Amino acid sequence: MRKFARRNSKLNGPLLAIRADASHRIGTGHVMRCLALAQAWRDRGGRCAFLFHSLPEALAAKIASEGCDLHEIQSVGGSQGDAKETSALLKDLQPRCLLLDGYHLDATYQQNLQLSEPCRVACISDHGPGDYYEPDVVIHPNVHTSPEYNSNEAGERTMILAGSAYILIRRELRRDNPGETHRNASRLLISMGGSDPGEDALAVAHSLISGGFIEEGNGLVARVILGPAYPEDGAMFKLCHPAIEIFHAPSAMNEHYDWADTAICSPSTTAFEVLHWGIPIGLVLTAENQRGVFNALRRTNAITDLGDQSSTVPTSSFEKLLRGEDRILQGQQSRRLIDGRGAERICDKLGFPSLHLRPAREEDARDLWLWANDPRTRAASFNPAEIPWDHHLLWLEENLSSTAVLFLIMESSLGKIGSVRFKNDLGSSLESVISIVLAPEFQGMGLGPISISRAVELLLSQHPGQTIVAWIKPENTASIRSFTRAGFEKCNSNPDSSRLRMELSPNIT
Repeated sequence: MRKFARRNSKLNGPLLAIRADASHRIGTGHVMRCLALAQAWRDRGGRCAFLFHSLPEALAAKIASEGCDLHEIQSVGGSQGDAKETSALLKDLQPRCLLLDGYHLDATYQQNLQLSEPCRVACISDHGPGDYYEPDVVIHPNVHTSPEYNSNEAGERTMILAGSAYILIRRELRRDNPGETHRNASRLLISMGGSDPGEDALAVAHSLISGGFIEEGNGLVARVILGPAYPEDGAMFKLCHPAIEIFHAPSAMNEHYDWADTAICSPSTTAFEVLHWGIPIGLVLTAENQRGVFNALRRTNAITDLGDQSSTVPTSSFEKLLRGEDRILQGQQSRRLIDGRGAERICDKLGFPSLHLRPAREEDARDLWLWANDPRTRAASFNPAEIPWDHHLLWLEENLSSTAVLFLIMESSLGKIGSVRFKNDLGSSLESVISIVLAPEFQGMGLGPISISRAVELLLSQHPGQTIVAWIKPENTASIRSFTRAGFEKCNSNPDSSRLRMELSPNIT
């Protein structure tokens, strides 16, 4: 089993487990679009682990550099042995969500997985119901939604996320202001996926050269991008032309998209990235499993159809892509298709919203009262009696006006998450007591540790050197786990067995 270096991380949000593979045969698109979701998940403070059977070294290194853990599956990808190994890993990892992406990880594979609550299952699907088996979420990232993706086909318990709003673009490739499109191309980018097993980039290059579109001094130069799964002895490396540069597994694609004013690629993850950048694009169908994306993009009028790998590209198609007014219309249309926010939307739907803190206000009174009187919250309190409304208002007024209290509301892209309160005379004492209440609809989603950590960071930025103390019922295992993951430690010196004291010292934050 290969070993991978892990980047030190203090993230303590919910864990996303991703099962996906990449190789010269199957390409890298499944892993790369999953990486976009992993980035967004970690940007929100979550943790991420990739489970794989096959993965090129360069791609594994990139995933590790993003702070994700890697776990290698020894059994053949998609087999019963794979499902058994994956199930065992998931039992140890205890993820909040499992994301599956791969044609070999189909409905039969998913039936063989053994998962425990509260792990939610999400499946990225390109070809309809055969891709999944009763998941919680189906993600169909395409510019048009196929008829197969409707709630009746997927089942009542399955949420369908389909269309261009859910196309996954990696963080480093997002662009807010695409450039203008000119009438004639001068810088052409050619990319046929992460592995290009059919040497389609080479075929395109030869067609452009033989057609006189690329020749020294005619104003059009090209860059060929070879992905991380392309072999070191591939035929493309034998091509030598003064107007063509070859790049193998570049560390960053954004500089190449920024350079290009035109692109030729397969209907793939790369095509969506190019469209997001507003670059006129020609598509070559290189595999039958790309046909759904290919047909959907043809209907948008944002691409030039260059046929499939078995046919010769007509000169007129190259002319349309590289010269003329159609290019300008293509660029304008592509800019409207993909906004690059798909990963954030999917995180929201998977129950991991973006979080931020603000001071509590009088208008939060009703929400705070409802949260405090939720049966699970009352059961975890040292005084389980229901709180009357008038008592709550007096308590809130006292806390909002007190200099000994820092009272925060946790808000998110999905609404209010809950509250965190620190109580003490922060001007003189070096100890603050923390209490946290989550809204009922956000309980059990793994948001406790990250909410605690964000609030503690804010407190310590204003009042350095504080020791943070939490008082918890010993039987409240959920709160103990949350505070432990947030870095708190049990304090055994407390003589009262009905109250557990947990501390976060300044020297370990």
